[in-house]
Amino acid sequence: MWKSPRALNIAQSDDDRMERIGKISSEMAQLQQQKNEALRMKLRGEVDLQTYRSVARELDAAHDQLDGEHKSLTSEAAMPELPDPSLAWEDLSTIDRRALTEIRIPTRSSTAGVTTPSAPSHTKIPSKRLSG
Repeated sequence: MWKSPRALNIAQSDDDRMERIGKISSEMAQLQQQKNEALRMKLRGEVDLQTYRSVARELDAAHDQLDGEHKSLTSEAAMPELPDPSLAWEDLSTIDRRALTEIRIPTRSSTAGVTTPSAPSHTKIPSKRLSG
């Protein structure tokens, strides 16, 4: 489907990005499971509070780092780099190329003769004196 080398590279980078997002999501789920297991061990008295807090801090730091990378990759996926449309020019037939070059794009001069409402007048209206 993709003939342009640049379009192929963009499609491949999208595939790589989506694959990495999946791996990060899996790693984040594993970290959460490890943190839950550490909590269970603390509740069962198998580890002391200080050890639990140390492990939880490390797991949270790793989770936060992965979360930052995940957010970065998903924002890139939401706003993909669009391929240069001129790269597809070679794929067009002669008829399509001619049709595209003959499309008339409206210019600024095509709005000549269009009227716009005028600004309000700033004429003073004489006030009537009220006699008592």
